[in-house]
Amino acid sequence: MSENIVHTAVVDDCRRLILHGTGVGEAVRDAWTRHHELSRLGGITRSGDTCIPRILDRARQAHPQGALSEPHASRVAFALGWLAHRATDRQMKIVFRQAEPGQRLSPSACSVYHDVTALREVYAMGAEPYRSGIVSPGLDGHPAAALANDAVIDLFHALLQRSLIELHTLKPDEHDPESWIDALAKLRQRFRVELPRYAQALTHPDPELHQRFVVATRFYDAGDPLIALARALQHGTALPKVDLDQALAASANGSLYARAVARAYRSVSAADAFLRGTLDDEGFAERIDIGRPELAG
Repeated sequence: MSENIVHTAVVDDCRRLILHGTGVGEAVRDAWTRHHELSRLGGITRSGDTCIPRILDRARQAHPQGALSEPHASRVAFALGWLAHRATDRQMKIVFRQAEPGQRLSPSACSVYHDVTALREVYAMGAEPYRSGIVSPGLDGHPAAALANDAVIDLFHALLQRSLIELHTLKPDEHDPESWIDALAKLRQRFRVELPRYAQALTHPDPELHQRFVVATRFYDAGDPLIALARALQHGTALPKVDLDQALAASANGSLYARAVARAYRSVSAADAFLRGTLDDEGFAERIDIGRPELAG
């Protein structure tokens, strides 16, 4: 999906900061320690409004003392990732409208440049879970580069199309199957971005688009205290002198990415309070913006 890398990066950085702090309860700490990958999956999942509060409520009712058994621990980890996703969307989506008021370009024109910036700055072009060369032309530097030929690409597209058709339960149009298949592909893949677009933005960026979507929006600033703390935790280097609370406060005037991470941190903290019984349903919904229009920011 578009914004995959940014969403995953925010999940990872939020998790680092949550586990670094001392203010969260056992349920959140345990779920995120044991199920990092599931939280990443939650971080790229849409429409969680309908199920995430219920998942957390069931976990709270089943384990009022905090320690989570399965399947609640894995479900809570997924929910935490989705909360980071929602916080990121709230911070990012309105920016495209501001940077592209005429809507001449699609939102993915912006998200591609954000994604390759996150790949470079957060994942150093190949840190886990991404592999070096994954968005390079022809997968250059990636173990699968030798297979990146037209025949394999065509086969992959055919297999992907077949898997999408298998997901579809409506009766095909027998009179115009080609149009039906095309419409199905668009329905199931509206949020994908082709890897060649990433490669282009990474190796031959459009100066005007980079300026508009990365520089002018101040998307990422390694000097932000919250980002500096997250990178130090990631790489095991000396921590900056600023503490977590100070870094979170400073993010209000920080880069777009720092504000997204801080917003995700606050959403997960709200989930922690909800799980511990110190925040009721209405307060939790308000803290994570349930019912508030997405573009309200």
